Amino acid sequence: GDLVGGSRVDLHQRFIEACKQPDLDAGQLPPRVIIFGVSALPAQMLEALSALSEKMQVLLCVLNPCRHYWGDIVEGRELLRQYHRRQMLKPGFPEVIDEQVLHLHAQPLLAAWGKQGRDYLNLLDKIDQSAVHKSRFELASIDLFDDFDVKGSGLLQQLQQQILDLVPNDPEQKTVVAGEDRSLVFTGAHSAQREVEILHDQLLDAFAKDPGLTPRDILVMVPDIDDYRAHIDAVFSLIERSDSRYIPYSISDQSAKARIPLLSGLEFLLNLKQSRVLVTDLLDLLELPAVQKRFKVNPESVPQLSSWVRGAGVRWGINGQHRSHFGLDPGLTQNSWISGLSRMLLGYLNGASGAFNEIEPLSEVRGLEAGSVGSLAELLNQLESWLGVLQTPASIDGWLQQMSEMLE
Repeated sequence: GDLVGGSRVDLHQRFIEACKQPDLDAGQLPPRVIIFGVSALPAQMLEALSALSEKMQVLLCVLNPCRHYWGDIVEGRELLRQYHRRQMLKPGFPEVIDEQVLHLHAQPLLAAWGKQGRDYLNLLDKIDQSAVHKSRFELASIDLFDDFDVKGSGLLQQLQQQILDLVPNDPEQKTVVAGEDRSLVFTGAHSAQREVEILHDQLLDAFAKDPGLTPRDILVMVPDIDDYRAHIDAVFSLIERSDSRYIPYSISDQSAKARIPLLSGLEFLLNLKQSRVLVTDLLDLLELPAVQKRFKVNPESVPQLSSWVRGAGVRWGINGQHRSHFGLDPGLTQNSWISGLSRMLLGYLNGASGAFNEIEPLSEVRGLEAGSVGSLAELLNQLESWLGVLQTPASIDGWLQQMSEMLE
């Protein structure tokens, strides 16, 4: 109960102090905690684990691509150079590397792509005392690296060994690659869809060449999985499960919004006061199946509604009151959603009969699909209502109740 309340920084400090108390009952803690497979942790988390290590065993398994100290081969080396180093310098490497010859001691790929790992290892060196662990485990070193014979290996394995041993880049030394070596391949594609199609073809080719290879042996990594999720489903689910070419797959590390599209709608509502509510924002909301069901929107009518919205000159802002949050006059409603809606509704009622009450009708709104304009009107009316709710202060329980109503 003492840890509840205050800011996150205050809570963190209370946790550290609680771990230092001599009367803390270690029996209430588990015997050990093991962190495995995490590429990096923030300093605050490492401080908390360090404090816990006084009362229980904490095993932190860290991936390191290089067996030697390599903080000096990257940018900002002066800030990263420490008197205490977890790893020893490679024999023959100078203690201080002159900036003019820095590139001669660097593995280019490690220098370019290893910044996050470098900073994390440096952070560990500030908090962790590796010399103490060596005596506890009766080991000469707690850093474990595997060696393998790279003779006759592919280009990828040779690069891995060079990074492991911190082999400098030598422009004069050429690497001979076998013509059939496919360990490292670069493929160009004009779109994400085509990338996934090429991947699918290459996987089928790999399975055909190696009968012992199974889908569970393969991991495909992309910069942002949410950008590729739809393309992966489109390509890999195209083939029926009964077909011998079907490849079982699963998509990991998706954001909650990608797994549950309705959360995108809830996030939009919660940010309504701060959002300008652009044309794309509201049209994206209308693409959510739950919203279409709630406001009786036919998915096939959304493209036509989108065309009418743009034809009505809608740009941003629900109404003048909404725009006032951005420093504009509340009476300035031109090109807002309420202005465009008025044009569409008047066009449906009067066609091209001329302006009414300074509203120019959008005569294109007609036919059976015009019902979607009524759905849009109901949605905008609901958004105006929620905008008023968001402007009203409430307790935590009150906000939870309002969020529940928003979802409903």
